[in-house]
Amino acid sequence: AGQSLGGEQLHRHYTETVERTCTLYSVTMPGMNLIREWTPPPPNLTVPDAGYLDLWLIDLTQETVLSHPFLSPDEKERVRRIQYKAGKRRFSNARTTMRKVLSDYLGMQPWEIRFAYGAMGKPEVALSDTGIRFNLSHSEDLAILVVTDQGEVGIDLEPIRQRKNLLGIAKRVFDESTFKYLSCLPNISQMQEFNRLWTELEARSKAAGKGVFHRPEGTGIDILSFEPKEEWVATIALMGDLPGIDSWHCHHFVYSAQG
Repeated sequence: AGQSLGGEQLHRHYTETVERTCTLYSVTMPGMNLIREWTPPPPNLTVPDAGYLDLWLIDLTQETVLSHPFLSPDEKERVRRIQYKAGKRRFSNARTTMRKVLSDYLGMQPWEIRFAYGAMGKPEVALSDTGIRFNLSHSEDLAILVVTDQGEVGIDLEPIRQRKNLLGIAKRVFDESTFKYLSCLPNISQMQEFNRLWTELEARSKAAGKGVFHRPEGTGIDILSFEPKEEWVATIALMGDLPGIDSWHCHHFVYSAQG
């Protein structure tokens, strides 16, 4: 499959397609890359060189991670406020794993990392001169982490699923041409495209450090959508030139009882 259309090219695709007035049932959907292999990481991690980035796929069902005192007081308070046990586990495991991975890049202990937060809550490593940039997304029992030093980055992850009132949501969050594009698609394609476009919107907003309704268009953000596994979609957004998918190091996180 080819790469997803990005930025202005994607917008032109919408506009040109909608102008064909709902002959969309014969239009080929933009292709996405499926990442078929996630490999163990090397023993010594370094921040990716220019032109590369690292991706981490994280299974949030690991119960043992919860016993490790990696989280900061504010993170523990967030866990406490989550009502459901599954939500507590997912958030705790996602943040704990993020700390463990980042600590391997930074050469420090996971609990020693201090985060600073932007206006919309986006974390970055406080007082770090490494240039490391990262972003985390989690949904259900899966999380994905991107690490780079190429600029501000955002990532979003969603299962490809049907949503109630999909077009009603689309009308509120997308621009008019995108909404028209979605409304002309058959049900299955509509569901797939909605979820992809949602991850693009979220990833762009996270890269820009803005809210999801900010619509950070025309700000030099490069994007690429892909399938981290079957029936899932994710999008990376980078302020600058995003490395091609052949330049991604795709790792799966393997939890060790030794941390």
